[in-house]
Amino acid sequence: MQSNTFIEIYETFKGTPDSTFIKNRDKKVESGKYKAGIRGADCEFPEYHQGQVDDKQTNHLTSIAIDNTHTDLGVLDYKQFAKAGVKMESFTQEQIEKNNINYIVVWRWSDNNRYKTLVEGESISYEVLEYVPAKWALANLDKTTNRFPFKINSVHAEELMV
Repeated sequence: MQSNTFIEIYETFKGTPDSTFIKNRDKKVESGKYKAGIRGADCEFPEYHQGQVDDKQTNHLTSIAIDNTHTDLGVLDYKQFAKAGVKMESFTQEQIEKNNINYIVVWRWSDNNRYKTLVEGESISYEVLEYVPAKWALANLDKTTNRFPFKINSVHAEELMV
């Protein structure tokens, strides 16, 4: 199922964290599983929401190993965009090496990737940028920073600034 095809999405989505997401997030934060605490746990919202709005995706909210599965593309792992490159921890790298992840979904918060703590019932916007082939991301990973290069396509950047 692995492909070397980058899939451009460049679409803004608006969703509202529900009690299921917030309770799961809080449980994960309390367990200490996230180095970035609540901020890291909130970054699971785009994958959770995509499982609700894209009927080809299934979200695995309680799983550590799998974010979403896609009926056509296989296993998707969601990673937040950063100017310094998209970060992939060693666990994700190992899963790619084992052929357990097909694509890295690069996303960012709307409003220029500014984060605010998610609250149940308050809507939030985020942008899905591209699906990057996982093997490509791993092959292009800077081993000192654990980041692969990603530039926002300038053709689409203006479309997102709505």
